[in-house]
Amino acid sequence: PHLYVVSADLQSFGSLLRRLGVRDRFGSSQLVRLLEDLAFRHASAPLDSASLEMVLSVVQQLASPQHQPLPPTQIYLPDTACAMVVAHELLFDDTPWLSDSLAGGQQAAGGQAASILSSASKRRRVHPSIAHETAARLRAQ
Repeated sequence: PHLYVVSADLQSFGSLLRRLGVRDRFGSSQLVRLLEDLAFRHASAPLDSASLEMVLSVVQQLASPQHQPLPPTQIYLPDTACAMVVAHELLFDDTPWLSDSLAGGQQAAGGQAASILSSASKRRRVHPSIAHETAARLRAQ
């Protein structure tokens, strides 16, 4: 486990736990550090399903208003291949039908538009389970 929760039977010692430095909830810096740790541990390899589920939950927490503003550090998010990538290097795919047609080799548009779409399609994208608003709050493009 990466983050520990105090069991219910120890909650009665709340004042002692607070004096010992135990927090009531996880802070944004702890959540960012967890994502960073997983990114370094997995390098560019895909996350297993349990780790991906945990990361998606942490990402959702981190994007919540209680964790805003975020610490001024790099935030890692999973891409479409479930690999952890620095958020600002990821694009959110807000036109999946267009991306799918480019991936399939179909001509989507002519001239400059096709060139722009083609270069964007080569960039890594945010995992599809992460909402656009969440990705934007966490600095994805």
